[in-house]
Amino acid sequence: MALTRNSTMIEARRKARDYAQKRQEREGKLVALAEEFFIAGGEAEKILDAAEAKAGQIMTAAQGKADQVRAAAKIQAEKKAAGTATIIRRMIDLDVPKAEIAERLGVTQAAIRKAAGAESAGTENSDALDEAGDGDDDAAPVDGNHGHDGQPAG
Repeated sequence: MALTRNSTMIEARRKARDYAQKRQEREGKLVALAEEFFIAGGEAEKILDAAEAKAGQIMTAAQGKADQVRAAAKIQAEKKAAGTATIIRRMIDLDVPKAEIAERLGVTQAAIRKAAGAESAGTENSDALDEAGDGDDDAAPVDGNHGHDGQPAG
């Protein structure tokens, strides 16, 4: 009987050791996988942080370019607005009442008066430039007796 009891104990110890060894191997694998998990999570966070930084740089550069585009457009729009004042002044030079000009163009009479005033100030400046020799000497004067092309109105 001692032999049977001894062999049973040996078998139980062997099973216990095998079980413990499998548990240790499993635990080692779980620890290694957990390490990989935390490393991957850290790398993912670094990637996202780098992307956010680059996106911020791109947004800053784009905002700067947008500001430049707006500034250039504003200058062009102001030039075109000055051109509309010239057109309004030419209509006034044809002895068209300001009320009729306003109705024809779909704007207020105040806008017509403002444009006429802005054009008067602009022509004074350009006259001063012409006298100094810096203006446009080729420009034909437009008065009430001549059309846009400088020919007598008819």
